[in-house]
Amino acid sequence: MEQRPDASEEESTRGGHTDRQSRGVRGRDSRHSRPSSNPSGTIDTVLVPVDVSEHAQRAAAHAIALAQREGATLHALYVVDTREMGEPALSSMEIVIEERKDRGRKVLAAVAETAEKHGVPVETICCHGDPAEEIRAIADEIDSDLIIVGKRGETHEYCEGTVTRELLREDDRVVVV
Repeated sequence: MEQRPDASEEESTRGGHTDRQSRGVRGRDSRHSRPSSNPSGTIDTVLVPVDVSEHAQRAAAHAIALAQREGATLHALYVVDTREMGEPALSSMEIVIEERKDRGRKVLAAVAETAEKHGVPVETICCHGDPAEEIRAIADEIDSDLIIVGKRGETHEYCEGTVTRELLREDDRVVVV
């Protein structure tokens, strides 16, 4: 999808199951404005996967502050975990996924509002699938310099989250917990 520099909100799909909104990006396409490698060592693109957990909200606040300091674009991502559900096909599971995506859109709207208050260009992305796979796919798509995640998500109360562990172990980007 080609973004219009003057667009305040825009939606697209990736693989038929991603919602994307760009807000606060002025005069540049945040996904295509730089080469795939970043030899200068600066941070231009920050990805922060979020959910409703306190850990994710703290990660989002840290990501906003860092993006503001670095002049980076923030990409906030919410992934509905469908690993145990399977992919929907006009079923009741599709309704469940849409309800969870609506919850995710609310979380993303709050992150975007905070980022905008701090003058940070932000793109929100809501999708469903395997969270670690989706995070890596989006990170590749936007050529993220950094991924900032909470120590654990909404389904892990006392231990480090599985998605966080998998990203730390298998992603070649800098992952900050």
